[in-house]
Amino acid sequence: MVVTPDGRFVYAVEGGAGGGVRAWSRGSDGVLTTLGAGSDYAGATGIAIAPDGRHLFATSLTAGTVRPFTIGTDGALTPGAALPAGANPVSTAISPDGRFLYVGSMGGDAIRTYAIAADGSLSQVRRLAAHGRHRALRPARHARRPLSIRRQRRHRWDRWDRPVHPGR
Repeated sequence: MVVTPDGRFVYAVEGGAGGGVRAWSRGSDGVLTTLGAGSDYAGATGIAIAPDGRHLFATSLTAGTVRPFTIGTDGALTPGAALPAGANPVSTAISPDGRFLYVGSMGGDAIRTYAIAADGSLSQVRRLAAHGRHRALRPARHARRPLSIRRQRRHRWDRWDRPVHPGR
C-alpha cells in the first residue's frame, strides 16, 4: 500500500487472476473513498509511487512484468506499456531522485534497474544477479550504497554494496 506524496490518494495491489491496482481518495479526516474500479493488472504484487506523485509502478507476479501508471489529477490510473521483469517480481523501490525504479525478483534472483522517463515510461538499464531471494527493496539516502535489500532467508536489512545505477 502506498500514499501519494501530497496525501490525497492511496493505492494498493490486489493479487490473483482478477487482481489489479486499487485506488482511494483520502479525506482530511483520513477516511478513504473508493475511486472507481482501479486498474486491472492480474497478479499485481509490488507497488511504488514516484517522488513527484505523478506516476505509480507495479509488478505482476503472474505475468513477470512491471507496468507504469500515470496518476491523473483525480487519482485515476492510466496504464502504460508493461516490460519484462523476470520470474516472480515481488518488490519495487524508487531512487530518492525519482530517476530509477528497482525491481527484485524471487524466481530470477536478480535486481533490475529501470530508468524512469519524464512521461513515466520505463527502459531497463541494468540487471544484476543477486544471490538470495529478494522480498523487499528500499532506497538508501546516500549515493554510494543506493539500495537496501531484505532477503527471504534473512530477517534483517542488508545493504547492497554494488552499484545499481548505470555508469557507477
